[in-house]
Amino acid sequence: MASPFAGWRLPLRLAWRDIMRYKGRSALAALLILLPVMALATMLAFISTFEISPDEERARAMEGLGGIVTVSAEKPGAPMPAAGRAVTTSKPPTAAEVSEQAGVAALEARQEGFVFAATQETTSGGFTSTWGTVMLTDATSPLLARKATLVSGRLPSKPGEVAVTEYGKKMGLPTDGPMQARSDSGNPSDSKTVNLTVVGTVTTPFADVAAVGPVPTGYKPSSSPGFLLDDSRTFSAADVEQWHRFGLDLTTRDNVSAQASTYDVNTTGDSSMAFAIAVATMAFVAVTALLAGPAFAAGATRQRRSLGLVAANGGTRAVLRRIVLANAMILGALTALVSAVLGTALGVVAAKIACRQVTTLDAPTDIRFSWIVGLVVVSTLAALIAAWVPAGAAGRTNLLQALRGQVSARVVKRRLPTIGVIAVAAGTLCLFFATQRGGDGSSMGEEGQTALAYIGVPLFFGGAVLAVPYVLMLTGKLAGRLPLTPRIAVREVSRQRTRATASIGAVLATVAVCTGVSVYGASEDAYHAKRYTPSMPMGEAAFISSSPGSRTSETDDSAAIAAARKIVPGAAGAWTVGATDLMPRYLAGKCPAKGSGQDAAAAAVSVLGVDEAGMTLMGLDAATRDALKRGEFLHVGPSTNGSLGAATWGPESSATTINDGEVTPAAVEWKNAEQPEATVASCSPLTVPARPVSFDAAFKLAGSTPNSLIATRETLAKHHMTAHLAAITVAPEGGVSKKLEGQLKAASPIDMPLMVERGYSSPILVILGIMTAALAFVVLLTTIVSTLLNDAESQADAATLATVGAPTGMRRRIVGAHAAAIGVIGALIGIAVGIAPGLILARASTNHVMDERTHQLSGGTYAIPWWSLAIMLVAVPLVAALVSMLFARRKPVLTRRER
Repeated sequence: MASPFAGWRLPLRLAWRDIMRYKGRSALAALLILLPVMALATMLAFISTFEISPDEERARAMEGLGGIVTVSAEKPGAPMPAAGRAVTTSKPPTAAEVSEQAGVAALEARQEGFVFAATQETTSGGFTSTWGTVMLTDATSPLLARKATLVSGRLPSKPGEVAVTEYGKKMGLPTDGPMQARSDSGNPSDSKTVNLTVVGTVTTPFADVAAVGPVPTGYKPSSSPGFLLDDSRTFSAADVEQWHRFGLDLTTRDNVSAQASTYDVNTTGDSSMAFAIAVATMAFVAVTALLAGPAFAAGATRQRRSLGLVAANGGTRAVLRRIVLANAMILGALTALVSAVLGTALGVVAAKIACRQVTTLDAPTDIRFSWIVGLVVVSTLAALIAAWVPAGAAGRTNLLQALRGQVSARVVKRRLPTIGVIAVAAGTLCLFFATQRGGDGSSMGEEGQTALAYIGVPLFFGGAVLAVPYVLMLTGKLAGRLPLTPRIAVREVSRQRTRATASIGAVLATVAVCTGVSVYGASEDAYHAKRYTPSMPMGEAAFISSSPGSRTSETDDSAAIAAARKIVPGAAGAWTVGATDLMPRYLAGKCPAKGSGQDAAAAAVSVLGVDEAGMTLMGLDAATRDALKRGEFLHVGPSTNGSLGAATWGPESSATTINDGEVTPAAVEWKNAEQPEATVASCSPLTVPARPVSFDAAFKLAGSTPNSLIATRETLAKHHMTAHLAAITVAPEGGVSKKLEGQLKAASPIDMPLMVERGYSSPILVILGIMTAALAFVVLLTTIVSTLLNDAESQADAATLATVGAPTGMRRRIVGAHAAAIGVIGALIGIAVGIAPGLILARASTNHVMDERTHQLSGGTYAIPWWSLAIMLVAVPLVAALVSMLFARRKPVLTRRER
């Protein structure tokens, strides 16, 4: 019994000989397959390497250590023998007790969050107030020496000294001299400012650690301690279980992968992600298949005479098809393997460089071999799909025409484009229903969306390609109106429809992807730009406190305002009172129900305290100023200008109204001014004199919101309300320049980073520009390669032109016009079919508005980036024509035609 692969031996042998014989043409064909596969392999390798998983993070932290012990028990468990008591997070063990229990040296280490700021004596010129993590431990310990390598200076040895890491240097921390740091535990009562001195710089494998040093004098750490264990002993699974009974977690090199992380992200239930993956996968297969099409179409044309000889010697249609498919199988598999390996290597290198730039740490190499195998299999399959049509045409080879070298264009029946249009419409409808949302914001399930994507994308691209032959036939009929050179080129494209369809299909697929993504991205950008509201007038700046309630020193506040006024006179402070700031007394629109503080905070009214500079900034007249100083409140009216927005910080404001010059909020008292234990102790109406002020005027003061109240700090103190500095507004004439912005950042107070209002800005347009450039390069290369392949297979026609006296320049212009025709026709069809899915995705992304209670549907936002479409339609074909003319064969090969 014959082997099922016996019929493939001869086709595979002939295909390999053909590839080796025509190495240049094979290289051009392989290049069309290499581009998309290498790009995807690079992207996948970059993502897998750059994204450090929790397991990789824990494994890196374990290097050079025998184990890491952390306290996990909140309630007493089994007593720890070395401590003689049960340990909990509130009563942790000491390093000596852990060392005795483990039998190896142990080092206590805590990671605490701090807000850093410059001091008057900082020698590095000051830096922007920023948040970072400090590892509080003995930096001189031999055990830590395996994790921290000294780069410059010396290791910190006394409380208050720290060594800044590479990550800290990237954040902008000084490499020597003093700096301030305030603990950021989340509880204002525990916040404390300490003075630190930077004595050196180190490198560590710990992510996001800005500095290393011992616990400062007088500072009480708020985090639970961890303990680093020496690696002189190997811990077993029984040891891990025993430590767990003590309320301690022991992480070792052997069980690091088993440690669960609360930060692990589970995306299995994310239907939108599954839909995006399905669309991207099918689009990749379709684009790869269509990009490879010109290579196999040109090869099948070149093999017509050889195939005719095979047919004359008894070769069946199946054998002729297998010869073309075997060429695709070998070339596709080899190219896919090489491009997947090269792309993976490039992605890993790029990810390591990017990770080093972003985190200052080396990313562990993460190569997913299953992804490489999948890419090779899918790409080979795409190559076979691309060769299927040329193989079918080869199976129908007319023996006499092939031996004569005749090419007779078959008449395109109308049913072919009709089926194509129906397929495009069906694919578009699949994408539309997959992204359809209900009135409650719900969408189709993951399985349904994925199924529609797998059905819709092939229908979409396949239908577009089916319509190409009919378009080429019409184009050939209209070519008579063109000048001689483009007329010959366009008619040649129309006559060689099988070969030209593959080239145009490759162009239209790439342009369709570019068009769809560009329309979606531009619409998303326009949607966010339309919904963007500034938090202060354009050109203004403000130092914003991320947690106003944690600032307890009035001296620090005065110094911060004075530093800002030294640079820009007239800087105005804004002091806030609100439930979310954990004030013992605040105002609400109405008395909330007695219960949790979180429920009561929802009714809070934003109250701002202002100073003289704030009144000047708002442009208040003398009468209003006098009223404020007498103890009246200002009630900020609603915004009537759609271009203005409310500040993004501070509590939400409940509506309040003025009646007969008075406002009647409710004074709320906390029982415990600490969340989540805070509850409402008492509430009583409070009638205070008030007068209205426009939101346009109040908007100039950072922190103002519609329906908020404004008063002087003395008035707030009179009503027993404590206010804390929330913002310092800077409004110089002419706006904040880049130079002034740098000066203000250098003087930013602790925990008050600078915010400059310059309007809406988004990286989407930059990303779209990069994507357009990349895809334009793919289209350019595809057009040039397919044109040169076609030119190589049309030497007989070039020889005919030469024999009738056509100059070399004319032949080269025909090649350029050929490239321009392929580029323009493919881009026109690609733009036409790519706009629809782009608008569908834009509708799904921009036609809904969500707030805390409802999900509302709107008409959506749509934008078409004509600049990117013009590049694909005009610039790319023009450049392709010029380059093709440059590389076209100068002298035709003159051969004698055999009759």
